[in-house]
Amino acid sequence: PGATNVLRSGSKPAALMTLALDALKGYLPVLLVLIYGPRWGLSETTAAFAGLAAFLGHLYPVFFRFQGGKGVATAAGALIAINPWLGLATLLLALAMLLFIVWWTMPRKKREPDDIAKREN
Repeated sequence: PGATNVLRSGSKPAALMTLALDALKGYLPVLLVLIYGPRWGLSETTAAFAGLAAFLGHLYPVFFRFQGGKGVATAAGALIAINPWLGLATLLLALAMLLFIVWWTMPRKKREPDDIAKREN
């Protein structure tokens, strides 16, 4: 199960650990290819494919009948390994989009408490 499912079970520390390990699952293969790959003739393209393989392995795990999670943490880990600034920018953009979507889909009554006070008077 992914970090979201673990969080729904009620354990925040376990959810954070799951999130960190999922990110490490994408980070580690890319980093290893970037560090040790040039010695074997492997380029940054190979590192990107290693990140893609980790991401797809998270989405379609063989051991769970090809039904996996969303792969957000794994993709973030791979992006951070490829380029930390790119990974950070992507995470910040995703967070901004999530906050906007939550705000936009929230019922108007919850968004504007001043309107409720005006209607009551």
